Amino acid sequence: MYDWLCENGGTLLVGSLLIAVIALIGVSLARKRRSGGCGCGCACCDKDCRR
Repeated sequence: MYDWLCENGGTLLVGSLLIAVIALIGVSLARKRRSGGCGCGCACCDKDCRR
């Protein structure tokens, strides 16, 4: 088991970092939407985003 972790440590680290970044993006979009902003990121949104 230890050998497998040593061999795949870099892959596991990069994968976990990617999952963390995706989760943070999702949290950010949810907070924007809850606060009344648009989650799509366009400048033309005035609380009338397409759903």
